[in-house]
Amino acid sequence: MIRIQNGLVPNRPVRIFVSIVTVLTVLGLTYFGVLGFVDPAALAPGGDAEAATTFAGYMAARNVVMGVAALALLALRAWRALSVVLALNAAVLVLDTVLGLARADVAATVAPALIAVALIAAVAVLYRQPAPVARAA
Repeated sequence: MIRIQNGLVPNRPVRIFVSIVTVLTVLGLTYFGVLGFVDPAALAPGGDAEAATTFAGYMAARNVVMGVAALALLALRAWRALSVVLALNAAVLVLDTVLGLARADVAATVAPALIAVALIAAVAVLYRQPAPVARAA
């Protein structure tokens, strides 16, 4: 469970770090999603086979939805909701890493693993924000 209280604003370095990780993740995943859809052979053996194109379409759709959600929550400064979306995206990328390992594909293992680590770090720093201090009346 992610415990960021409503209304709690992370400190500036955390906001900057989370923003950079979010934007770079969205750019990277969108790039690979579109590349896979336009040129499936660039990402997976099998080239223009119908299965590869279908898989690439699913990947592109997933990445666009996750990216739009993450960017919208970042723009809204909805830190709690953003941490949930980042954690979900990290979980998906961990599973992508497992698939890369199963296929013995170094690129399909290392890239999602590195992005997942960055997303987990972003969620962790959001999670570790100190609780607000109660003000005396």
